[in-house]
Amino acid sequence: MFQRLQALLIGAIIAFTLTGAGGASAQAVFEYSPNGYGVTINDGGYLARVSVTVPTTISAIAQQSNATSSVNVKFIVRNQTNGTNMYVSQPKVFGADASGVYTFKQSDVFSNITLQPGVVYSIGIISEGLQSVRYLTGPVPAQNDIAMTGTVFVSSYAAPMVVGSGSEKFSLRLIGPAAPAPAPIPTLSEWALILLGVLLAGGAALTLHRRRTA
Repeated sequence: MFQRLQALLIGAIIAFTLTGAGGASAQAVFEYSPNGYGVTINDGGYLARVSVTVPTTISAIAQQSNATSSVNVKFIVRNQTNGTNMYVSQPKVFGADASGVYTFKQSDVFSNITLQPGVVYSIGIISEGLQSVRYLTGPVPAQNDIAMTGTVFVSSYAAPMVVGSGSEKFSLRLIGPAAPAPAPIPTLSEWALILLGVLLAGGAALTLHRRRTA
């Protein structure tokens, strides 16, 4: 009888066993959001010049702006050193911002891009509508081996083309890929622990009973 009860309790414990696996979300590896001047742009935009000292992988980007009405935005990652676009997104629609309110417009997640040392990248957004982008002229401290050295101007939304550079430091956010989830760790729920306690207590009582009858 006890053996049958023991088997049932063990089965119940297994049924209540939970697998603990915490997910991990993507994190910003670089963020600069000045509260200084604002420059108005239309049918173009300003990309931040970025360099890294160690290989750095990104999977999304964002830039802070104030849009006076609903706008179409494209996101760009450009290898400025060799003049090639590594990523130009499809248009993404963002609603109008409240007057004087600057919000980060973020891209969809894209295939990982690894920024390499010794290369200058131009990263940011261009707009089909009217918006203002925040900037400052002072230095920006490096974060996670990533530095911002200035800007380039993109003249056309339809055919992105860099036409000039400057020393201003515009807002930017670089987002790394999500870290892999940790390996599952088998754990017991509260009810499983209670059943395990009952099982151990029953086993101890049966052992004592057998010793007394012996």
